[in-house]
Amino acid sequence: MKGRTENELGRLGFKQSYNFRPGIMKPSPGQRNPKTWQRILVPIFSLLMPRSTCRMQEMGLAMINSVLKSYSKRTLEVKDIKILARG
Repeated sequence: MKGRTENELGRLGFKQSYNFRPGIMKPSPGQRNPKTWQRILVPIFSLLMPRSTCRMQEMGLAMINSVLKSYSKRTLEVKDIKILARG
């Protein structure tokens, strides 16, 4: 369903469109009310699978930079999000 939706959005004719696939989102420092499972499991996932996790701040920066600077891919995985977040 996700791929189908992304393909349909790509056909709408926008000059640029990006599909973000952030993987496992790490709670940000100071974030209010992270779920108990997030506080326990996400740090473990971050250590075991660092290529599958990103922070909310990285996601936001990647979204901003995708519009300001463009990017070669339409579907952005965690690796691409981290690259775009660095600017």
